[in-house]
Amino acid sequence: MDANGRVTAAVTHELGGDFVHRRIDESEARKLEAIAAKRVENQAPLPGSEAALRCNIEAMQQGKPLYGEMTEDVVLALRRQFELYQKSLATLGPLQSVSFRGVGPQGWDVYEAKFANGVAIWRLTVTPERKVDGLMGQFTPSSEFRNSCVWARPDQTGAQTLSPHRSPQLPRRARN
Repeated sequence: MDANGRVTAAVTHELGGDFVHRRIDESEARKLEAIAAKRVENQAPLPGSEAALRCNIEAMQQGKPLYGEMTEDVVLALRRQFELYQKSLATLGPLQSVSFRGVGPQGWDVYEAKFANGVAIWRLTVTPERKVDGLMGQFTPSSEFRNSCVWARPDQTGAQTLSPHRSPQLPRRARN
């Protein structure tokens, strides 16, 4: 809380960790919503998002996540769920192809990744510096974990992690 008693952040407790989400004002919220709406309308991938996804999938399959190419919040969340990703990716086998499917309603790029033993739908966001700012993989039923998610939003200071078999729900941003 600030000196006037207004809430300045919210904390979520997930997978043994605390994630802080800072409050944003109405103008910042509207700006972010407009950016997302334009991305959804244009249906164009963020520069570098496909390359970031390919590199991250391959690195995770090798057991060496590219933490240096992720925002701090995504690193924190992925460290807590890396074992889930690694098991799912091992079941799927080698990556064969990645195709852009569009921009989802929250402004995340959506890709379909085909593997030797299945398919995964990936959603991600990247910063202008091409660091992964949000990452979520949804795996086919042939893999052990159907939904394994790690995500952070550019309008938040924390990341939200979701456990397997739980549908992702984006939090409402705190506003003035």
